[in-house]
Amino acid sequence: MRFDHTPARLRSLSQGILICLIVATLSSCGSYRNEQGDAEGDAMERRLNEIERKVDTQNSRFNQMMYGIEDSLAVWRESAQPGGGGTVKYRVAASDEIYFDLNDYTLDDGDKAILEQFARELARNPHGYLQISGHTDKTGGSYYNLQLSTQRAEAAVRYLIRQWDVPLSRMERIGYGEEDQAHPDDTSVNNNRNRRLNIQLMVPANDSGSGSNLP
Repeated sequence: MRFDHTPARLRSLSQGILICLIVATLSSCGSYRNEQGDAEGDAMERRLNEIERKVDTQNSRFNQMMYGIEDSLAVWRESAQPGGGGTVKYRVAASDEIYFDLNDYTLDDGDKAILEQFARELARNPHGYLQISGHTDKTGGSYYNLQLSTQRAEAAVRYLIRQWDVPLSRMERIGYGEEDQAHPDDTSVNNNRNRRLNIQLMVPANDSGSGSNLP
């Protein structure tokens, strides 16, 4: 499945954020040294090292959490299947998309209504789960687009958890950035349609009792 690399994607994003933080702090340190002298600059460097250690600690905890989530999700899928165990194939029972303005990842009332429908359908399918993938057009840099697409997916996940109590273990989410364009990026209309969030309800292919009323 396309979502097997979610932890690697998020670790890459976390490392990128760390690099940006270090560069920004080093720039501040250099300016401060020029204005205030070597002593103050040394203090800023010590502060930078402290920040870096804290970020490394948070990254380690984050990676452990993500591996734990993926392991729990795999165990849940295996144990929750009709008949129990074995390799299970899934099918798409329902699919829909949410569209965003440029550089935006906020959900409006219409977007939340779509997510509400999927939350209700998921509750009707105890062996199903949601695939949530964020996408962007090709405006901006590739790293920025990857970050933005991840923020779009995370916005949906947070809403489903907070408003509908959907367990994190029943959702897979990832940001694809500009890699998975649904339409050629040759018109503004197509760019608008590429700035999207795709939501799919996945159910076991061999479970005749699973399904959805959604299109």
